[in-house]
Amino acid sequence: MDWGEGVIECLEREIVEELGIKPVVGRLQYVSTFSGRDIHTTEFFFEVLNAKDYRRVDAESPTHAFEIAEMHWVKPDTKIKILPKDMGQDFASGALLSDTVRFMKD
Repeated sequence: MDWGEGVIECLEREIVEELGIKPVVGRLQYVSTFSGRDIHTTEFFFEVLNAKDYRRVDAESPTHAFEIAEMHWVKPDTKIKILPKDMGQDFASGALLSDTVRFMKD
C-alpha cells in the first residue's frame, strides 16, 4: 500500500498495474494474518465482480506485468494448492462465496 492509500484503492491500483483491467470490487471475504521471523502481514481478500473481463488480459496494457511469476484460472475441482489453506478448502468445497467474513491466522 502507498502511504495514505485505502485497502480498496490499493487493490484497484495493483490489479490495474499488473493485469491492465480495473476490478469491480465486491465484498470482503477473508482477512488473514501471518507472523514469522521479522515479518507480520495482514492480507485482505475481496470478491471481484467483473471476473469475466479478466479472460481478455492483454500482456501489453499492464505496466507491471513483470511482477507476476504465475497466474492460474482454476475451478473448484482443480488440483492446485491455494493459500491461505482455509480459503483453498472453502473454494474447493464451494463455501467460498457467502455473507461471512472469515478471519484466519497462520
